[in-house]
Amino acid sequence: MTEPIPGPTTEALAERARRHRAMIVGSLYERAPDGRYFNTTPFIDRDGSILGCYRKTHLFDAPQRTDIPPGMMESKKVAAGDDLPVFDTDAGKIGVFVCSDLRFPEIARVEALKGARILVCCSAFLSPRLDHWEFFLRARACENQVFVVASGQYAHEPASGVAFVGRSAVVDPWGVIVATAPDRECVTVTTIDLDQIEEVKYRYPLMHQRRPSMYGHIGRDVSGP
Repeated sequence: MTEPIPGPTTEALAERARRHRAMIVGSLYERAPDGRYFNTTPFIDRDGSILGCYRKTHLFDAPQRTDIPPGMMESKKVAAGDDLPVFDTDAGKIGVFVCSDLRFPEIARVEALKGARILVCCSAFLSPRLDHWEFFLRARACENQVFVVASGQYAHEPASGVAFVGRSAVVDPWGVIVATAPDRECVTVTTIDLDQIEEVKYRYPLMHQRRPSMYGHIGRDVSGP
């Protein structure tokens, strides 16, 4: 099911954001004005306004996955986004990415370099890759010295039977998981101290030790299978 943004889902979430004075971030399938479909994450502020949208940039194409017969090709259904926005909020700058984007460290690094202090990952990460899920969340937080807040879909999708990891989590700038959801549907609540970001950066100034002149190869296309 797809819908425009703004649309019924974002309107319902905006009402809840205003009611609870909470920022809400989550993904849905967007029907864009040009007729294309995107896996889109609208960022809804505490007053119910939509600060902007992130469209998933790295689609999950895994045609050879024998455990997801007959394989999965997200690109057959939706288009990929081509922007990495960072949103200004009263908690500082926040970056967003979706599901398989987590496997691409360049996304988190670009958003961190744009000033993001918190990275939000909205995901339906496939089971049984719990080891990958936790490893990547911790790595993205530690290497960029930011908080990562990740929501994970849980249980099985009824139509296909595909299972998901769940385990929503909050990871601190040291890469320590400070909160995680159990294996059931629930709400997980924790408190974070954003001053910890500056403390970690002071102890280990990674961003100042980068050597961008050496990294040109990262932006090149790779040919071949």
